[in-house]
Amino acid sequence: MGPAPALLYVFRGNAQYAAGDYDAALADYGKAVQIDPACTEALVGRGNARYMKRDYDGAVADYTKAIALAPRYARAYAGRALAFNRKRDFDAAHADFTRAIEIEPRHPRAHFNRGVVSANRGDLAGAIEDYTRAIEIEPRDADAYINRAQARKTRGDIPRAIDDYTGTIMIRPRFAEAYNNRAEARLTAGDLRGSLRDCVEAIGINPRMPEAHALRGLVREALARRESSCRREHLVNAAADLDTALRLGSPRWHLRVLAESVLRRVREESRK
Repeated sequence: MGPAPALLYVFRGNAQYAAGDYDAALADYGKAVQIDPACTEALVGRGNARYMKRDYDGAVADYTKAIALAPRYARAYAGRALAFNRKRDFDAAHADFTRAIEIEPRHPRAHFNRGVVSANRGDLAGAIEDYTRAIEIEPRDADAYINRAQARKTRGDIPRAIDDYTGTIMIRPRFAEAYNNRAEARLTAGDLRGSLRDCVEAIGINPRMPEAHALRGLVREALARRESSCRREHLVNAAADLDTALRLGSPRWHLRVLAESVLRRVREESRK
């Protein structure tokens, strides 16, 4: 005996979802729910598709129906938590991820995503704890490493943030953002040469990354103050980096005002 008719639509909906055709997936999941309103797989699938279509209210409604039918369905709690997070209802999202973890304690993405929600709530200690648990379950989770690094850097724990950025790079050696973030942390720690090396790596991976060019400009400006014998060379190179960053950044680039201010300062210094 083959699968029930509702499941046939679920299977096809899953294939459409995996292919990125969320409208077709919604249609198939909807047919499955029409045939069997108690089909939790169809409800969660439709919730996932609605989430991808940014219909977060619709997604919450579907996940809630699935949870009412299957109160220990961890995927439904995790899906609803993601939708609550998008709606900026961080307390509800945290509660749902906690419930998902209670049901499936070794679900690494539930720990990771609860860490994201904890950070959104301003609970960096809780976020670090969750990212750490995610790494314990899945030691090659580069996203958990870089998010833990960001949380540690925000808390002022620069040495351990640098360690986590290094862990990220060991897993994903072509991750330009990790090099750029480690460069920023090393600059904060006063390791100018290490920071410069990381900027060069980030730019080598992604030459059109304005943040890396701007940061290299800041590092070179700092080197000009520290290494007086190469002061002018560092300032000329800093100005070139900042100019490149401004050309690459969009008109609304979030660092534009800062980069313009530093560029003016560097040019004034180079004229002395």
